[in-house]
Amino acid sequence: MSRFTEFQLIRRFTKAPFRRDPYQIVPSGDDAFVGLFGGARLVVTVDVLTENADFRRTWYPSRHGRGVLARLLPGTDFSQLGVKLARVNLSDLYAMGDVRPRWAVGTMSLNERYSREEVLAISRGVRRELERHGCAIVGGDISRSVELELSLTLIGEMASGEPKTRDGYAVGDVV
Repeated sequence: MSRFTEFQLIRRFTKAPFRRDPYQIVPSGDDAFVGLFGGARLVVTVDVLTENADFRRTWYPSRHGRGVLARLLPGTDFSQLGVKLARVNLSDLYAMGDVRPRWAVGTMSLNERYSREEVLAISRGVRRELERHGCAIVGGDISRSVELELSLTLIGEMASGEPKTRDGYAVGDVV
């Protein structure tokens, strides 16, 4: 991404070579996509957390040591990484207005440096945070990778009102 900002790359990736889809309410490139599906206004967002870009293994306690975050914030464990993954997605949904999170699909690209207990803690953190918001994990995939990568796609439904876009907010607005 050295030649592009995140948003420039998203715009290039999602640039439609065909006519505008009449079912798109808010196209990709905002906090989330909003589209009509079977009469419902669905809101879709995705985020990825990548080891050494978005977090470091050494932040969390493991069989190799106590972890930087655990020293600063006692009680921190790998479940907090799962909570973070859920929250970055939930915040994108809620930024679009009155949205009810419904379903989640996630991926984990793992390597042998992570123990079974650490992977289960990450999963537990995601699941518990999503359950607090009434969102069910309905699928996903697991793969191998050099570094840990976690991805989550959330699908929500507009409960009321119109979707809010980034340019619809002003300084001081509460999301």
